[in-house]
Amino acid sequence: MATAAPVSPTVTFQKAPQRGTYARWLWNFLVSELTPYPGRGSVVARMVISATLVMIAIMTFHIPGAALGAYYTLNIPRDSPRSSLKAASISIAAFAAGTVYVVFGVMLFVDSPVTHFLWVVGSLFVVFYVLSVTSVYNAAIGFGFLVSIAIPLWDRSGSTNSKVSGTLFTFLAVAVGCVIAVAVEYVAAAFTHSGDRILAGVADRLLTVERLLHCYEQRLKPERTTVARLEQYATIGTGALRQLLGQARYAPAYLGQLGAVIALTGRLTDLAAVMTEASHMPGAEDVSRVRALRLRLQRMRRSLLRQQVPQVLSVEPMRPASAAMPLLSEMERCVVLISQGFAGDPVEVHLPGAGEGKAAPLFARDAFTNPEHVKFAIRGCLASSACYIFYTAVDWPGINTSVATCILTAFTTIGASRQKQLLRVSGALAGGVLFGLGAQVFVLPNLDSITGFMLLFAFVTTVSAWITTSSPRLAYAGLQVALAYYLINLNEFAFRISLAAARDRVVGVFVGLLAMWMIFDQLGAKPSAESMRTVFLENLRKIADFGTSRDHAISETLPRKRVQVLWAERNVINRNFANVRSQADAVLFEFRQSRTDDLAARQHVRAWQPELRTIFLIKLALLQDRLRDGSLPPLAEEAAAHASALLAETPDYILGKPAETMDRYEAGSARLLAELETQIQYVDGRATERADDAHAAGGSTRDQRGSPLQLARSLLLLVTSFVHNIREVNVPLAHTRRRRRMAGKRSAMPPLGGLG
Repeated sequence: MATAAPVSPTVTFQKAPQRGTYARWLWNFLVSELTPYPGRGSVVARMVISATLVMIAIMTFHIPGAALGAYYTLNIPRDSPRSSLKAASISIAAFAAGTVYVVFGVMLFVDSPVTHFLWVVGSLFVVFYVLSVTSVYNAAIGFGFLVSIAIPLWDRSGSTNSKVSGTLFTFLAVAVGCVIAVAVEYVAAAFTHSGDRILAGVADRLLTVERLLHCYEQRLKPERTTVARLEQYATIGTGALRQLLGQARYAPAYLGQLGAVIALTGRLTDLAAVMTEASHMPGAEDVSRVRALRLRLQRMRRSLLRQQVPQVLSVEPMRPASAAMPLLSEMERCVVLISQGFAGDPVEVHLPGAGEGKAAPLFARDAFTNPEHVKFAIRGCLASSACYIFYTAVDWPGINTSVATCILTAFTTIGASRQKQLLRVSGALAGGVLFGLGAQVFVLPNLDSITGFMLLFAFVTTVSAWITTSSPRLAYAGLQVALAYYLINLNEFAFRISLAAARDRVVGVFVGLLAMWMIFDQLGAKPSAESMRTVFLENLRKIADFGTSRDHAISETLPRKRVQVLWAERNVINRNFANVRSQADAVLFEFRQSRTDDLAARQHVRAWQPELRTIFLIKLALLQDRLRDGSLPPLAEEAAAHASALLAETPDYILGKPAETMDRYEAGSARLLAELETQIQYVDGRATERADDAHAAGGSTRDQRGSPLQLARSLLLLVTSFVHNIREVNVPLAHTRRRRRMAGKRSAMPPLGGLG
């Protein structure tokens, strides 16, 4: 199989990081995750205040078994009061559904040991089935939490009335916790002007990009804190700022201008985040452009902080894309459009940023047709039932946390489950042993008032909340620290002399993990490596299809309708990017026979992800021009269609299709690049003449017709470079030994381990 020569300068992206010492990697990981960022302290403070208020209410009114009330104050998102209210409502509804299910279930089956056992097993099946088919994870976990707490409660001896009241009190505690958390968010929002928070959010995003550009200007590697903040902003998008904008009392015209500025700021952050993933370092000719862009951002940010309108930047012909920094031209244009948005000039139609979108439906569309949901429920039911049978048979009810552990760490792939299991056991050890047992031995015996207990509670909650506000790779451990500590020290209203409760809860976590490893993971669980490959190829096809000729038909409908359609497509692609990354992280936790191939595939997928995200952002920019102007120049349309067709062939080549099917695109790519160069020079020359004439007449020009041509050229360059980089690996990613042997002879890079 011959490797085709590239038809354009190849853009170099970073390879996957090399393996270093585990301790060094762990230290760098923890430092990057726990480093402060703007707004983190405020969020942690509100979380601590909410949990402490719930603790005081629990202690004052002696609400039994109310640890989940304080825990759920940490589990509610705090992007805006409205998002907190929505999440709290979902949690309350889920616990209400679980309460109704438990009460009516035990009324029918509690009398007989046989029917009671069948009800327990059936309930566990229902819980895991709900986990599989429900798209809102917090709702499914709330339902499962209630059931896992009710099972040991109804196994105890005692009156039926006390058991019913215990179930209802659990629901009450969660409801109280959610209500207090939402109330704290609304009170905090009342003391902060929405407009100030909006401008501060925009200014901080601009500052983060400015810091990145400063590093590139000095030809230095970007700082870890800057990279982490850009990744965070790219993940959460601008949804919180848009919600604040909906609450702000501005004139309708200014609301529209500010909405466009927020969208453009989100796009600028996305572009910067992709630059950090690739090994971009400006050449000598790019340093001056980077410095000029940084100074523009600096002046704009300072004007915002002074609540002044930033200087309006004139629209100039789009400068050629740099081979070293292919997104620099689009960033320059984005900054110009932000300044125009503040000035009140008409701006283009903006697609929503990453992380934004309509609410997902409650249940998956294939909830009752896909047999995989039933298989998942059976595996989870067997693992959790084994835990239930074990602790019942040995008469050790204190380790009933094993059932909850099975519910909390059940995911569709092995690596994702083990990643969650590691975070759960780490959090349980820290919260149960370090803080729980440590407090009982060294601190609580010396406390004689609620004030001392409150200070201790606030300290542990602060540590937990700080970890919880990390990225999804670590945040779950913070929740488990709080949960373990609350279950030990908040479920009762007397000082515990015995350490058995803390010991039993930690042992229960380990029993649950053992059941998941021996049963759940062994009964047909899908490896994360396989899921990573599948989602990567699916996303590659979606990006190839995005913004193609189908959108010409959409453009004839109402703008709102076509934006909604494209909004949904963009959200799916962004979720797939995040899914590929999370599955790639989870691959490290899998130790099967093909681990070497899996790690090699992970290495290549992680190296290709930044390239693919860059291509997607350029296609988004072209789509913005099409939505604004109704169409692109014919040559730009042809080049974009050619690039999409070439990209669409790549998944089949990866799966083993002969390279000849891609070779036929080389001549067309070379011709289109040459024609684009000629057309861009002609358009830029005409634009310069018009700008000189307009300046002499005292006016200005805003002709941007050269921009789509520049973007189309950048897209074609990036796609051909991306395809060339894949073909350098020189092996279809089909999982056969023969192809791996061929790969070893033809390429110095490791085989891709059956990415197909």
